[in-house]
Order: sequence, then C-alpha cells, then structure tokens
Amino acid sequence: MIAHGTKIGHGAKIGPRCHLANNVTIAGNAQIGEQCFLGAGSVVSSHVRLARDVIVGAGAVVVQDVNDESVVIAGVPAKVIKRAEEKHRGVPRRIETKFHSDKRKVV
Repeated sequence: MIAHGTKIGHGAKIGPRCHLANNVTIAGNAQIGEQCFLGAGSVVSSHVRLARDVIVGAGAVVVQDVNDESVVIAGVPAKVIKRAEEKHRGVPRRIETKFHSDKRKVV
C-alpha cells in the first residue's frame, strides 16, 4: 500500500506487502525488503537497503543499510531501537478469534 504524497526515486525497488504511509520519500536505487512499514514522513536515502520486516518510525531518516530482519528503527539518522524476539520472527502478525457462547475471545 502506498499512501498520498509518497515520492519514489528512479531505480528504487519495493518488496511485496510493504506499507508506505503519507509523505514517505524513497531516493533512487534504494531497496525495501518484504513486509516493511515506513512511517509518515520517513526518508530512505539512495543506495540504502532495508531487510525484510523492518519498521521505520515516522520522520526517521535512513542513511545506511539495515541488514537485520524484524527490527524497528527511528531517529535522525535512524538507528535500531528494538529487535523482535527470535520466536516471533517470520510469524504472521494477526489476532485469531475463537467463539465461545456467542462471545469473542481474543487468543
């Protein structure tokens, strides 16, 4: 999904299932991995590569490669602020529901 005001430079590559919020800028020849989320107003500089499952905070400026999967980065310049636990890597993020006596119970 690509939201309003997003700018994508020539030669940039964006993986499947990525979400780009409003006013994201991706410079030329940047590579965005699968299932990444780029927050509103974030910037990815040219020739920067983001691994799979990276979350970029709103307003962050990414100036170097992020080779770790399942991390959250934020700041100017962006740096890793959180890593996913090993048991959660690659697991689809969803909430499953079970029905009991006409009441929903979130599992």
